Amino acid sequence: MKEFIEKSNQAAAAYLSRRGYEIIEQPWEDDIDLPVSIVAQDEESLVFVSVAARRNSDSFPPEHVNEEELEGFAISWLKDNHDHAACAIRFDHIGLLLISPDRALIKHHINVMPCSDIPEEE
Repeated sequence: MKEFIEKSNQAAAAYLSRRGYEIIEQPWEDDIDLPVSIVAQDEESLVFVSVAARRNSDSFPPEHVNEEELEGFAISWLKDNHDHAACAIRFDHIGLLLISPDRALIKHHINVMPCSDIPEEE
């Protein structure tokens, strides 16, 4: 199982790199249970990417996003990486569905946590 998770995260990082993202860190290399698998730069935004994968299935993995866990990870990461603290941040999710040993379908959801709770000024 660990090998499948590692390969899925590597595939997601390669996908992002091909689309012009700069991969800054891959925290999953130290702990595969973290809510964020990849930290990347996309133009002016710092992107925290969660990755979920499935094999032997007819559907993508569920797009479960735990906002509290993602925000907690981002806050902790930014405290340790001051050079990125002034960047705009965003949370993305990548779902992978393995369709053969060397091929997967990828679903990339950009900005899975939009700022919808900002109160309007009266």
